Amino acid sequence: MIIFGTKGAHVRTEPLPAVTCPTCTVPETLQLSVFSRYAHVYWIPLFPIGKPAVAQCTHCLSAWEQQNMPLEVRGAAQELKEGVSAPIWHWAGLAIIGLFVAWSAVVGAL
Repeated sequence: MIIFGTKGAHVRTEPLPAVTCPTCTVPETLQLSVFSRYAHVYWIPLFPIGKPAVAQCTHCLSAWEQQNMPLEVRGAAQELKEGVSAPIWHWAGLAIIGLFVAWSAVVGAL
């Protein structure tokens, strides 16, 4: 039985204008997507652990992870990653744990 692990969620997708796909050479067909990975226990997210980026051509459906992206796309990927943050619900597990600790402290003090 697996009770912990990691999972990802889509955060944002933006088109890359004025960039040509290196595979099919069709201009302005690349889209850049950023995902947020998080650790979870029993499918309750605890905290974010990374933001991978993926570029995909909408014409030929070729895709590249950030370390394999064409050079003209890597800079845009880094800028987009810096501009997005993990959703607040990725911290839900730590918030629940914090509330439980606070509740335990209040009840223990009575």
